[in-house]
Amino acid sequence: MTVTTYKSGTPAPETGFYVFHAYVDGSTTPRPSDSDRTATYQKGQTFKQLNGRDVFWVKKSS
Repeated sequence: MTVTTYKSGTPAPETGFYVFHAYVDGSTTPRPSDSDRTATYQKGQTFKQLNGRDVFWVKKSS
């Protein structure tokens, strides 16, 4: 199964609940806080960075 990821700084393709997937640079620390690891985005809203770094987000299935 292929996972579609969305990079911080890009607009959300659709409204939904998204979860942190990974740092863009492949690092694993620092771990984002539990409250930062999930977010609801409206279509067109820009995906945020975490800990000042670019990350990948994935849309959680319904």
